[in-house]
Amino acid sequence: MAKAYIIIKDKVQEVGYRVFVMERILESNLKGGVVNTLDGNIKVILEGREDDIIAFGERLKKEMPELAENPVFIGPEFDDSLEIPDEIRVAHSLEMNQFGKAIVYLAGIDKKLDKGFESLGNRLEPLLKEILNVLKSGA
Repeated sequence: MAKAYIIIKDKVQEVGYRVFVMERILESNLKGGVVNTLDGNIKVILEGREDDIIAFGERLKKEMPELAENPVFIGPEFDDSLEIPDEIRVAHSLEMNQFGKAIVYLAGIDKKLDKGFESLGNRLEPLLKEILNVLKSGA
């Protein structure tokens, strides 16, 4: 079995790229995972038949997450000394990471909604009092 990595550069973090690539790995007959690099890129680490790895790299050049913009691909670079991550553990880790981000995002929306309803209530209160006064006066 061959081992290789592919670097994907340019607006690839915070657009769902790791999850996207991990789904493709799980659909394939390859083993591996995807990690963010310190310089803002992602690194795809794969193990499998050399022609399958090359085909996978070509697939990634044609398919990308909706929010990705003109990614640049380096590789695949073949290196038998690579440590191949367990794809199931990586997938679960990504799921938990995305779940955590969703919780933070939803909590932010909840706070915005609370403030919006409070503001709406503050604006409606005088109007409702005025309507009540009009109804009481019989006008």
